Amino acid sequence: SDRLTESIHWYDEEVYYTSTSKSFQSLIDSHFVSYICHYFSSEDQVDLVHDLMNQTTQSYHDNMELAKNASINGMVTLQCVGAAQQRINEAASYLSEANTSFLNADYFTALYNIAFARERIESVQWWLNISTPFHDSGDVNETMITTLAEEYLDDAQQAITYSQIIIDEMGQTSEYLSDAQSLVQTARSEQENGYSAAALFGSFEALVKANLALELVDGVTTDKVERARGQASASITESRTIGIEPVLAVSYYEYGQSLANESSLDTAIVYYRYADLIAGALRFTTPYGVDSSRYVGVPEKNPVISWDFGPTRYIGFFLLFALIGGIAGLGFGILLAGLFGPKNKKEQMFSKDTVPRSIEDYNKKQK
Repeated sequence: SDRLTESIHWYDEEVYYTSTSKSFQSLIDSHFVSYICHYFSSEDQVDLVHDLMNQTTQSYHDNMELAKNASINGMVTLQCVGAAQQRINEAASYLSEANTSFLNADYFTALYNIAFARERIESVQWWLNISTPFHDSGDVNETMITTLAEEYLDDAQQAITYSQIIIDEMGQTSEYLSDAQSLVQTARSEQENGYSAAALFGSFEALVKANLALELVDGVTTDKVERARGQASASITESRTIGIEPVLAVSYYEYGQSLANESSLDTAIVYYRYADLIAGALRFTTPYGVDSSRYVGVPEKNPVISWDFGPTRYIGFFLLFALIGGIAGLGFGILLAGLFGPKNKKEQMFSKDTVPRSIEDYNKKQK
């Protein structure tokens, strides 16, 4: 009931992704309690757990095909399909753990993992449907996604190695590094199994944690979190100026805000950095010949080269921003003011009035 109360609170505050996350957690607990009640009232408790696992596994297979074969036509569907694929793969992990617990006669743990997998499976359709109302800008295909995911995975691995060397020399340790390595392994597995969109966003998260391992070696501070928030906000604004709605970036930015309000600063900064990287990467995937960002520079005239603004260059800019933080802070402040302050009239980015301008606009229309 506490999770549900929190969900209602964040919904009233129009912080929709956080509200949805709290509802998700509440539903897991509710299903688990329901399963436990049925377990104690069942004449054949083992058979009950086995049946629930089979039902959830069948649902997994049905939704797995949807997530794996979902069409990616642009930047919005790339984000939504990536999120759906990540969640169906997480469901597979929980089902595997449920099966292990079942074989070990640990039925309560098995039931909890089944409840978690069930909710992850049901969220697949939710993510796939979010993209429908939006203008899906950008020319994306499977080869591009696979190539970009591979580049970011290699870059994340290099960042992990570099951070590990520096941290070892300092005599320190970091949980972010082990998390990053695990994320790389998961993303590579997803890449091999045909979930390239999931692999791409998994590589982003791995890269974020590898970089945070160094940045936060001396701890998390309010200033660091606020700086990460400002950078994420600026990246989201810039993505929108070129007609791309960074659905995932906005969702994670919003969740970071709620975590910061709950004083979970170490987790909040992860979501802010993740949102920043997603929004930034979406901008840099625009082909040369399109003036998509002030960071693009002089575009090539012949030939037009797609997806050449890869992760290595993006990290270069990230490091540059770190070196000139004072100047960047001023720029981000101006952009942030533009995001939350009074807005001047802009040219319509979308072709139809029925298309929402942002994920926030979309969520408000669902109320």
